Amino acid sequence: MIKKFISKILLNIKFQKTFENVPFLILLFPAILVSYLIISTGNLSYQEEIIINSNIENVMELHENSSLLKNYMPGAISYKMIRGESRTSGSIAEITLAFNSNESVSRKITMKEEVVLSDLPNKKIIIYDTGAVKNKITYRFVNMGDKKTKFFRKHEYEFNTYMKITSFFTSKKIKRKSYKYLNSFKEFVENN
Repeated sequence: MIKKFISKILLNIKFQKTFENVPFLILLFPAILVSYLIISTGNLSYQEEIIINSNIENVMELHENSSLLKNYMPGAISYKMIRGESRTSGSIAEITLAFNSNESVSRKITMKEEVVLSDLPNKKIIIYDTGAVKNKITYRFVNMGDKKTKFFRKHEYEFNTYMKITSFFTSKKIKRKSYKYLNSFKEFVENN
């Protein structure tokens, strides 16, 4: 009986020594994860494309008309010019969007739209900046015949502050929402 008691005590001591660093490791893991996210993330880059059943002139005309933004971008509240002509090289505009407008908690985001280069259908570069997130979009339109146009976009996100951490967890959501806007534009063009 004494032998069993001593072996239980020894087993308990071995068990404690094996796991005595566990609380330290548990506390260390979040610190390492946050450090990793801050150092290694902060950028998200992806490409997307869609084929629109309409001629290239119509697609470009509808896309470049900023007054039509509300027709294909859910949550668009306003588009206000700050400098230059709408959607031309060097122009700057302010766009206000409502995010999560269908949910109980929604928030408004105001972003600056700066057109860096406008050489359509070959290439257009626009930078959208909210302060916490900067999204550089390069897009082009490709004529695929009389009634087909390929709309190609490349996104390059740069996240600042706390958004670096959240971007790690929300990158798939960002891509889905972006493609949803692209598909919404396709439907708008094909029905007008």
